[in-house]
Amino acid sequence: MPLVHFQINYRTRWGQTVVLVPTEGDALPLDHSTDGNWELLRAVDPGDFSYEYQLHDEAGNVLARESNGERTLHLLDEPMPRTVRDQWRAHGHDDNPLYSSPFTEVIFRQDEHEETDTTTGEGSRTVTFRPRVLRVLPHERLFVTGNAQELGNWSNNHVLFLDPTDFPVWHGELRTDASELVYKYGILDTKTGESRLETGDDRRADLSAGAITLHDEYFRHQRTHWRGTGVAVPVFSLRTERGFGTGEFADLPALTDWAQSTGMNLVQILPVNDTTAKHTWVDSYPYAAISVFALHPMYLALEELPGFEKYVDQKEFEKLKKQLNASETVDYEGVMTHKLRLARQVFDKTRTAFLRNKEYLQFLEENRNWLLDYAAFRYLRDKNDGFNFNNWTEGSTHSPELIAKLSKPRAKSLRELQFHCYIQFHLDRQLRAAAAYARSRGLVLKGDIPIGIYRYSVDAWVAPELYNMNGQAGAPPDPFSETGQNWGFPTYDWDRMAQNGYRWWQQRLQQLSRYFDTFRIDHILGFFRIWEIPLHSVEGLLGRFNKALPGHRSELTERGIYADVNRLTEPYIAHEEVLQIFGADADFVIQTFLEGSTFGYYRFRPELDTQRKVEAWFEEHGTEENEPWRIPLYRLRSNVLLLPTGDPNEFHPRIKLTETSSFAALAPDQQHLLRELHDDYFYRRQEDFWREQAMQKLPAIKAATDMLICGEDLGMVPASVPGVMEKLEFLVLRVQQMTSLPGEKFLQNREVPYWSVVSPGTHDMPPLRLWWTELDDRERAQFFYQEMHGSGPVPAELSAQQVEQILHHQLDFGGMWTIYPLQDLLGMDAPLRHPDPATERINVPAIIPHYWRWRSHVSMEELEKADGFTERVRALSARTDG
Repeated sequence: MPLVHFQINYRTRWGQTVVLVPTEGDALPLDHSTDGNWELLRAVDPGDFSYEYQLHDEAGNVLARESNGERTLHLLDEPMPRTVRDQWRAHGHDDNPLYSSPFTEVIFRQDEHEETDTTTGEGSRTVTFRPRVLRVLPHERLFVTGNAQELGNWSNNHVLFLDPTDFPVWHGELRTDASELVYKYGILDTKTGESRLETGDDRRADLSAGAITLHDEYFRHQRTHWRGTGVAVPVFSLRTERGFGTGEFADLPALTDWAQSTGMNLVQILPVNDTTAKHTWVDSYPYAAISVFALHPMYLALEELPGFEKYVDQKEFEKLKKQLNASETVDYEGVMTHKLRLARQVFDKTRTAFLRNKEYLQFLEENRNWLLDYAAFRYLRDKNDGFNFNNWTEGSTHSPELIAKLSKPRAKSLRELQFHCYIQFHLDRQLRAAAAYARSRGLVLKGDIPIGIYRYSVDAWVAPELYNMNGQAGAPPDPFSETGQNWGFPTYDWDRMAQNGYRWWQQRLQQLSRYFDTFRIDHILGFFRIWEIPLHSVEGLLGRFNKALPGHRSELTERGIYADVNRLTEPYIAHEEVLQIFGADADFVIQTFLEGSTFGYYRFRPELDTQRKVEAWFEEHGTEENEPWRIPLYRLRSNVLLLPTGDPNEFHPRIKLTETSSFAALAPDQQHLLRELHDDYFYRRQEDFWREQAMQKLPAIKAATDMLICGEDLGMVPASVPGVMEKLEFLVLRVQQMTSLPGEKFLQNREVPYWSVVSPGTHDMPPLRLWWTELDDRERAQFFYQEMHGSGPVPAELSAQQVEQILHHQLDFGGMWTIYPLQDLLGMDAPLRHPDPATERINVPAIIPHYWRWRSHVSMEELEKADGFTERVRALSARTDG
């Protein structure tokens, strides 16, 4: 059994111990010698030995763990002891997020190189090099040079090339008689023949022990940071000459080719899960999936179905394709109707052969945990003629027995279930093919994972216990929505999810990893706390954070707030305010919606005392004349200061209570005390609690895959968020149109860490040219002179050159990734860009429901021919070393 002498340097404090933790086996404390040097002599079985280091306190509690997981030692059954010199993988190193699949499997993927000898020398001492070095491009080779005679004594003509088989760990072996090795790593560009050594001091190794393995970390590059660029576009927005009225997974290779020709490294898309609920254009909303696993049928390329040409009338197909593809925007209902009809024709004719297909049978086995549930859900939804499974006459409650019944060989439902499995199989096949093609071209495909689930989804039907079905997820008020956002999704029962280690989330991410190497978590703030709105509310103002520590009734007394709790928790509706809001219609509003209260003011009638009840009244009695009353009545209902919890002694302050007329009616001293309570609740007392909530969930979710995670952390960001994101080595999102700095209007360099994705805007914001026209004169002037360093008059519209200047400005922020919406890239080319930027907006969050139907007016074929435009985009990418 080999004897191994582990060594690592880590400077600790009194009472702390460095501990070696094997993948299998007990933790092994190391002994401290001097100057932070720790060591352990241990017999280890031959073979692969995986382990990591941790820092423990005197009680054995884990104080710190290394970044990027385990290291593996390959041990032979050798008679001599082997020294293993490790380096602590410190959290916070700039390269740490790069040790993830977009870099290890795509950008820096090491294909087979021309074989070279990775062993040199015949001396008595063996040095095994196993450095972990990532930033080496596929056409580059890593080598070692140094003072040993066998390395040519620092000669460039005699170096030891290392083997990338275990990339990002490299391997090479030196046999020498030297007692000390002074060395450095270098990188050779096989295309140009140029080589470069790492910067900084020489590395040194004592070889007196005879056999040593060097686990070196972090090649010291001349350029400190790796940076890359990418393009963001929804799949449905892609336009090709072969299209069927919408973009498809089969169009992604064309986008990949164009992005690769511009020097970009990444293609980012919106969620692509099935959203088919109501069979109308309302289903175009990509963040309301009926399954977090199933893909959307609209992205299916019909021509790639086996038997398509034989069993589909090609003249009819070409006519439909021409008609749908001529549309400026996506005809969601038209596309879906014809795609599913034609796909069913092919399925009906090829069903027998398909069900015997070995590839399909493997797909069925790999996706059994969700696929049959999804297929049964789609069948039952259409049979019951409704998306709300609570109202179904058959199958409203999921059970394994129900699925087995519907799947029986002679069941009438079986054929329909098989059809939905057929669609999912081909969607999976086409998206995996597109992803594989992107990887082969060195491009990363980035997905998007919504924070919520649709209330009437397969997920809620199968496991309602995982969700709080009596609440609605959303977002608190922000500059883009003064009443907040109500997404209508149920929130998560995190305590229930924790019972099995967040398995649902892990399965969700593992499914994504079939296609993507990196992804954006929509509204990652929801893992700290989610904005939960009661079912009786339409707007987001009456929401509260879940989880959050409530206030207590005794706290009001302690703070000197003497107002009656009912005064603070019920809508404050003064007669003068009703007259001011409704004018000549005030009497009708009072008679219809209000009644006298015990405070000498009004209150809502019991049958109309919630926003949902008011909404229902307008659905039944609303007219064009009285429709303008709806929103003011919602606001009257939200004119409260405290939100009751159900416990008479607890409450949550209403967000932005200081902006209500209820607050304005209080005495100045009471206003001051309530403002203090509000600010303490939202900005101080919850921070440690929210940090703890996030650290219970996010590490388990991160561990599910090796994908790179970017968290969308925009909006009302708790102070605890940056520390957690940094600790977990997640990337953050920074956009030109938003700033977190008081007194600023636009993004500033000082709020952009290196671990950032920087973008001019998001799919929820206006494209750059439209954004410019929506700024007021003062804001335009501020941006023009302060951010663009312009001179002369402020332009009312952005020219192509000015758009290009702003896009270059994104690179000055120094984020790891700079990702440009396709509309903004087109905006810097005068002949290519759309004359009306308003047509390029993807979503308006304030409009619910919104029709997500933007299509690029420029086809991929036209992009490929636009050499001048490609050169301008290439100039952006050239400013990074990606």
